[in-house]
Amino acid sequence: MLKYKDLDPRKKAFVFELDGVLYVYYAAEINPKPEPDVLTYIFTKHDLLRKDVIVIGISGIDEEFAQSCGVDYLNISEFL
Repeated sequence: MLKYKDLDPRKKAFVFELDGVLYVYYAAEINPKPEPDVLTYIFTKHDLLRKDVIVIGISGIDEEFAQSCGVDYLNISEFL
C-alpha cells in the first residue's frame, strides 16, 4: 500500500488542495455497511443531496451500500 510520505510531491499538493473539499468517513464508526446510517449522517452534517454524492469502492458490499443509500457508485478496482 502506498503511504502519503511516498507520494510524488505533485500528488501531495493535490491532496492539500482537497482540504475542506474532500472528507473521509468510515462507515464502521457509525454503523457498518450496507446500512445507510453513515450517509444519512453525512447528508445532514454537510447539507447534501443524494444527487451530489458518490460512493467509491471496490467490493460488492460497497455497491450494495450505495444502492441502500440511493446514490451513485463507482467501482475503482480496475484502477488498482
